[in-house]
Amino acid sequence: MRYAAMLNPSNLNYYSYETLLFMRFSVIVSDILYMFACYKISKKYESLPLYVALIANPGLIMVDSIHFQYNGFLFSFLLLSFFSFMKHEYLLGAFLFAVLLNLKHIFLYVAPVYFLFILRSYCFDGSGLSVVNFVSVSLTVTVVFLCSFLPFMASGDVWHVLSRLFPVHRGLTHAYWAPNFWALYNAMDASITKLVLRQSSPFTGGLVQDHQHLALTPVLPYHTLILTVTSMLVPLLKTWRNPRNGKVFVESITLCAFSSFIFGYHVHEKAILMVLVPFTILAFLDPKLNGNFFILLCCSLFSLFPLLEGLFELPIKTLLCGLYIGSWWDFWRPPISALEGIYLVGFIPIYLYHEIWCRIYPCHFLPLMIISVYCFFGIAYCWLHLLYRSVNVSNKKKL
Repeated sequence: MRYAAMLNPSNLNYYSYETLLFMRFSVIVSDILYMFACYKISKKYESLPLYVALIANPGLIMVDSIHFQYNGFLFSFLLLSFFSFMKHEYLLGAFLFAVLLNLKHIFLYVAPVYFLFILRSYCFDGSGLSVVNFVSVSLTVTVVFLCSFLPFMASGDVWHVLSRLFPVHRGLTHAYWAPNFWALYNAMDASITKLVLRQSSPFTGGLVQDHQHLALTPVLPYHTLILTVTSMLVPLLKTWRNPRNGKVFVESITLCAFSSFIFGYHVHEKAILMVLVPFTILAFLDPKLNGNFFILLCCSLFSLFPLLEGLFELPIKTLLCGLYIGSWWDFWRPPISALEGIYLVGFIPIYLYHEIWCRIYPCHFLPLMIISVYCFFGIAYCWLHLLYRSVNVSNKKKL
């Protein structure tokens, strides 16, 4: 077969022009489904700006069309499940999310919100638990998982698949630290190790391995799980107390995505898109969140810059993100305080240092650490701000 080499998973160094075309055009085709899902959501709220904001997301464009992944395809199922719930088609929404889980298990982090929302809004009626509805949604989800896992169960490889889904042996953080709490923790450990112990931190070696902290207490997978689950309790409780509330549902999805990104184990920097996409919808539902979203937007997009490290991509990613951020600012004029403004201005010298200075005088890992830690402060601030509003502001917008 002409394309047999492309289908060989062990052929890591294979390249052909036909393969390149297949990869690029497959992303373009999958983007059509994403555009359709964005259209459905924006039509529900009768908002053309929301449609433009979703389809023109620079993070998705950079990660999918330049770095090459299929996140737009995945978010299509997420948005279509949102839309199904808006139309009270709970079985369809559950089916779409179950498919999404089997496509990318990272969405397991927002599964508790789906479970509680469906249970409270669909399985419970005025007289209590509806057994018919509960069985219906259970069968729907079970059938999807059986279709996905039955081939592996038949071949006896299901445990191997499950071990690959949760590779705790890969370490706390990726080679390039995602801008989360563990980036700050790693930076503190690396600084103490360098200044006090006079050693080099294994976390700054740029390798994906299960390293151990030398100065601070080692972090185990169950530590991150406890922090993640604990930080999700507030939005989960609010979801249970507000059945069929569309704004609370999207808000809870966003907050749980925040929690998984900030405290999760071996989080990739691209996972910030799980926060950014639903938060885009939330910002249109509640314009008072635009200042918060604007800060998150700047942090998220800048944190993705190291993924495109080539000189050719430099003007592309700069113009792409600059135009999107500028358009958002011009459309909403988000309220930014003086301290928030100072923080945002701080991205300029970091950009110049990373993209210009370090191209002339290469710096080992330091610019990546600075970007991760600096972006984390902004992302954590946005999370805490949204969490505070979630606790103190009543939401009455139903689906």
